Amino acid sequence: LFAVILTFMSYSAIQVSLNTFIPKTLNPAKVGVGLGLYNLINFFGMAFGPAVASKIMESTNSYRLNFILIVILIAAHFFLLMGMSSFQKKMEQ
Repeated sequence: LFAVILTFMSYSAIQVSLNTFIPKTLNPAKVGVGLGLYNLINFFGMAFGPAVASKIMESTNSYRLNFILIVILIAAHFFLLMGMSSFQKKMEQ
């Protein structure tokens, strides 16, 4: 129960901090587009994430595949961020 409460408390804090962090990283002319894209991706993730995870769990009767999928998505996200940072460095030069 404590873990669930802690998760929901931290999720709220992350949502607020991301909504204030995104405008600081974008050009002033593109703040609206950036926040709109962030909210669109966030809403799709909140809608499709649990649906896909529950469908996988229903099909396999196991959490194992969900955890493997989460690890793959985290690794892909990490490599995407690394690629974006190297791309930004090339663009700055």
